[in-house]
Amino acid sequence: YLCITYDSDLLAFENMLGYVRRFIEFTNNHDNLVIEIRSKFGNSKILEKFEPSDRVIFAWTFSPDSISSLAEKKASPLNARITALKRAQELGYKTRVCIDPIIYSYDWENEYMNMIDSIFSKVDKDKILDASIGVFRISAEYLKLLRKRKPNSPTVSYPFVIENNVAHYGEVTKLMVNTVRSKLEEYIDSDNIFVWDGSTEN
Repeated sequence: YLCITYDSDLLAFENMLGYVRRFIEFTNNHDNLVIEIRSKFGNSKILEKFEPSDRVIFAWTFSPDSISSLAEKKASPLNARITALKRAQELGYKTRVCIDPIIYSYDWENEYMNMIDSIFSKVDKDKILDASIGVFRISAEYLKLLRKRKPNSPTVSYPFVIENNVAHYGEVTKLMVNTVRSKLEEYIDSDNIFVWDGSTEN
């Protein structure tokens, strides 16, 4: 099992690099391999260039537009990502929903509840393999660096809790995770929802 896109959104660079197509071709020739391609890219037409495989999982990371516009300025808007996931389903790919990171804002609960309803009003929930949830977290060292480089950024202005060298929202973390998980359980079996909640054992 290989996650090929944790360090870079390869799908967004596909027209320049072609790495996703080559990874899918490689996977189709190796029966013991499964790959995940995670993205925030919303160009659904690019998916039509690939040969479908039941051992390729396309996973989209979703954020409400109000949060994405601040923290993911060059990523595709929410509706484009939903359309891309829907198209992947139509082409026969396994699909995954990733609500990670959940980013705190004054109206985060309404924003994320409305977003989840919007996603599942347009995609086939029965074709969603699973979902992952995680709050915004960052290494303590990188948080210091970001605060120095972007002192006015709302993303790093929260009074984070540092635990095992990871900065997260502390007690608010569990509230955010439980709220989002409960909403997802309206659409996805709880056994297929995977969580990072800031616990030291995770």
